[in-house]
Amino acid sequence: MRVAIFTDAYLPFTSGVVTHIKILKDELTKNGHEVLIVTASPEVDDYKMEDNVLYCPAVALKKIYGYGITTPISLHRLNIIKEFNPDVIHIQTEFSMGLFGLWATNTMKKPMVYTLHTMYDDYTNYIFPKRLDSFGHFAAHRYFHIIASRADEIIGPSPKVGEFLKRCGVDEEIHVVSNIAHVDEPDEARVNEIRTANGLDGAEVVLCFIGRLGKEKSIDVLMTYFSKALEKHPTMKLFIIGGGPEAENLKELAKTLKIENNVIFTGMIPNTDVRNYLAASDLYATASTSEMNSVSMLEGLSSGLMVLQKLDEANRYQINEGKTGLIFENEDDFCKLIDDYAAKTPEERAELRESVKAEAEAYGSKEFISKMIEIYTSAINKHNHQS
Repeated sequence: MRVAIFTDAYLPFTSGVVTHIKILKDELTKNGHEVLIVTASPEVDDYKMEDNVLYCPAVALKKIYGYGITTPISLHRLNIIKEFNPDVIHIQTEFSMGLFGLWATNTMKKPMVYTLHTMYDDYTNYIFPKRLDSFGHFAAHRYFHIIASRADEIIGPSPKVGEFLKRCGVDEEIHVVSNIAHVDEPDEARVNEIRTANGLDGAEVVLCFIGRLGKEKSIDVLMTYFSKALEKHPTMKLFIIGGGPEAENLKELAKTLKIENNVIFTGMIPNTDVRNYLAASDLYATASTSEMNSVSMLEGLSSGLMVLQKLDEANRYQINEGKTGLIFENEDDFCKLIDDYAAKTPEERAELRESVKAEAEAYGSKEFISKMIEIYTSAINKHNHQS
């Protein structure tokens, strides 16, 4: 099977969606399928093919770090896709490359699969001013309805996808396919370097959050809860890994809360270094309720980090409560979870880490790729039947 995947960002830029697509590409290739990634890249001046990835020239979006926007119609690009001759087109974005994917689908009369990764109700503020928020939601819902209605099959990493698309007026079946994450073994020398550089001696509790630093991630809430927990555990540290428009505001908040010595903003880090920061941490913590199925959280679980997750009913299934993660609803809950972990002995912490890692391996590559191939096959059959 030949699969063309369209995305607005790909390596070397890192994000949960990029990680998902990289894993999908690797697993399809490993199972004997051919894959072409088509992506926008502000880093290239001309079309560039590398390792079955077509990088297309794009204009950088300043508000969304690492993303670029390109023309949704290109005959040159279309000819490259025609030469590849995909059996199925898989759109993993709704913007410039997604629109190009729609055009290519219609022009080539190919089956199309659409994956919705994001709860866009939490992101309209990046496009519309606050006074137009209600119009922004209406316009976004209509836009996503048009895209989804043209797909032969629709995928989402969480049941939230179905809820969102229903609000958009989409009644088609949604396939929920959980994200997976692969984390290589850490480089112990690098882990020790990280710990030494940040004054970690192994006795303190170290929390970690990885993600885009945007308002929708509620990092300010996490920091506020963390500042309260510091009153009993003054040596505790919090890694905030990633970049985004809220970076400077969050650094100012750290000063206001007087926790700037306990919160470590790393900025964007190489994807290969994520495993080492996770290995240097004890817990993965998030107050975000905008996630679909956080790949970064899954990477934390794969590294053995118990997750502290703010209650989000629609996404609660992502952790196995009590085994891979714990839920908090408010500041007091959060502080209690920190108290409980801090009371554990080094041996109990090590045992917990191994237990979480084992639980995280329950849903892996075999189940993921089997489900994806099943959906692609269904899209092809459905398209052929309709034709």
